[in-house]
Amino acid sequence: MNSVMEEFANLSKIIEMIAAQMGSDCEVVLHDISRGFENSIVKICNGHVTNRKEGGCGTNFGLEKLMGSPSEDQYSYISQMQNGHLLKSSTMYLRDDQGEIIGAICINLDITEFVAAIHTINKFAGFNYGSPQKDTQGDEIFVNNVGELINHFINEWQGILGKPAATMTRDEKIRAVEFFDSKGVFLITRAGDRISEFLHVSKFTLYQYLEAARKNCERPADAPKIPIPD
Repeated sequence: MNSVMEEFANLSKIIEMIAAQMGSDCEVVLHDISRGFENSIVKICNGHVTNRKEGGCGTNFGLEKLMGSPSEDQYSYISQMQNGHLLKSSTMYLRDDQGEIIGAICINLDITEFVAAIHTINKFAGFNYGSPQKDTQGDEIFVNNVGELINHFINEWQGILGKPAATMTRDEKIRAVEFFDSKGVFLITRAGDRISEFLHVSKFTLYQYLEAARKNCERPADAPKIPIPD
């Protein structure tokens, strides 16, 4: 297989079958990376689970894979959405004949009601088997568009630093750029505009900060080259 769309008809049937089997609380998604991270969703069933639709974007985990992090398939990991709902998810990566990732099939089952029922039964029966353990990678962020994902990372950085951008020093802004770069933010089209606005710097200054950040952070020799923000 050289492209997702080449096998779209068959893959679409698989997506529909899984969704029909698992029910309305199970979202099943087909991603085509060739369309860009911002519009990678080409097929989705039960999109109400994460409030996404066709033409939407992937999650922060997807960005990490594009950054060159380990890309083994992942099964049955637990994540929590911003609205507090718990998801049990699995991701299978689709590869071309050269082994490069070209897409993914993702299953997101909303288990919130199951967990609530477990707690109720445990409380009534006097047992406590605990809650599902979250995946060690942290929460997976499901958003309607990449702007929301960028804002999530901005809020995450502000929580780490504990001060607003207006009071950041030059070194702190470089650290912020290094943080955003490590999350793959600059793979998102026009992310540079939003980060420049957040840091109150020009695009030229952002470019300088990014160059400095990348000099401070050595990447593996086989890691892909990350573009300068547009």
